[in-house]
Amino acid sequence: PTHSIEINNADLRFTLDIFLATTHASEEVFNAVRQASLRRHPNDEVFTLPSIKKKVAGWTGVVPILSHMCPNTCMAYT
Repeated sequence: PTHSIEINNADLRFTLDIFLATTHASEEVFNAVRQASLRRHPNDEVFTLPSIKKKVAGWTGVVPILSHMCPNTCMAYT
């Protein structure tokens, strides 16, 4: 992007903060934090992991490149 992104939606900003804080954690950790937040504040909208990833990709233009290393079998790890 060639410009700054301004996030005025508090729920979106909160979800982005969770996403950034759990970048090196598992999806399970993100989902657990999300569920804990929704239990505490059930009326808030805390975005799902796929939806926040899609928003970040749209803002930054950075998308994951998935490459399956062992499409049929994976003898290297057995």
